[in-house]
Amino acid sequence: MTKLNKSLLREIMDEHIISHRNGKPYLKRRPKKVHNPQTEQQCNQRGKFRAASAFVSRNLDELIRPYWNPEAKRRGMTGQNLFCKINTQAFDAEGNPDFDKLQLAVGDLKCIEGLHMEQEASKIKLSWINNAKGEAGLEQNQLKVFGIDEALHVEEIPCLASRQDQSFSGYLECKKYLGIFLFFWSSEESMMSVAELFIF
Repeated sequence: MTKLNKSLLREIMDEHIISHRNGKPYLKRRPKKVHNPQTEQQCNQRGKFRAASAFVSRNLDELIRPYWNPEAKRRGMTGQNLFCKINTQAFDAEGNPDFDKLQLAVGDLKCIEGLHMEQEASKIKLSWINNAKGEAGLEQNQLKVFGIDEALHVEEIPCLASRQDQSFSGYLECKKYLGIFLFFWSSEESMMSVAELFIF
């Protein structure tokens, strides 16, 4: 058994730092010094990360805490960290999103299948396939509908439909939103499906 002396302990601690994750301390290797932290690529990446973090800050109460945090907890992360990990590359350095890459909900529930939307003045009609027939837990999954505006703030639109209902009609202030996104949610398991996004 190796006996720890002061010089060996100092050498180990020079190369490592104590960090915390979910309130638990752990030892990790000290980051290497960057010789030029202002390269174009690094500045671009920091801009993307800032944009993803700003989206999280804007939408903590509506989206991140209630829906992303439970999913992130299963992965040993926070909702903010999970969102940024998945979505940093969906923003450019100026904060503009690429809606083809942006994932506004992630999870292991069965996705929405056969989704169809009709828009008429201030009313939307949605329909989908019940892809969980006979699976009691899945048939009761709630449909969650959110509007997203130009400032990238999201707002939940009241919806009482479930997967088994296969349709939803509701009023929507279309001029207020860039688009809507939808996903299924299980309140019993605090789980969500991947979101479908419609940009108007």
